Amino acid sequence: MGIDTTKHCFHDILSFDLLMMIPKPTRAVLLMYPITKENEEFHRKEESEQQKGNEQKEIKSILEKSFFIKQTISNACGTIGILHALSNNVSALNTDDDNKDSFFSQFMKDNAKNSASERATYLEKNNQVAKLHESSAKDGFGDASEHTNTRIHFVCYAEIDDHLVLFDGRRPFPIVKGKIKSGLLEDASADIKSLIQLNQDAWKEFSATAFAASS
Repeated sequence: MGIDTTKHCFHDILSFDLLMMIPKPTRAVLLMYPITKENEEFHRKEESEQQKGNEQKEIKSILEKSFFIKQTISNACGTIGILHALSNNVSALNTDDDNKDSFFSQFMKDNAKNSASERATYLEKNNQVAKLHESSAKDGFGDASEHTNTRIHFVCYAEIDDHLVLFDGRRPFPIVKGKIKSGLLEDASADIKSLIQLNQDAWKEFSATAFAASS
């Protein structure tokens, strides 16, 4: 995608009790989890609660600063998750210095002022997306449903204005989880652990990756 991997890369989170193994700083966390009845019900409740507060000054400001992409391409949740991780960390990545001609740099240039739906349409029409999706799938970020009996989905946690924000292209808007207390990695991990508690029978279907400093 045009990111300098000597500066930032993805690290598997082997255990939520071993977060000290992840290099600092952490820029984003990608979560792979099963789509279950419990999760869907929780998400609907969460969206309904935030909908009531979307016009509040603080939340509205966070949403306006968030780079959100709707997912309209089937089984591309891994690719969308990676794009959410990168696009909400542009200032830290220095992409203009790394590779001005990369897909990601061009994507950001063309979509800086577009809506989430317009960005989705852009990706639908871009031939490079299929190649990126194939590449991300090989790296473990694609749809895993063909390998299991469970529908699997990817989402991204990022930090916006000192708040933990969840980006999921299937949902209507980014979910503002709250002000970060311990750190992006720590707070995202705590949120993931609470989601696992709702899915005791499917805990093996959860895995997470941190987008952080290379070393």
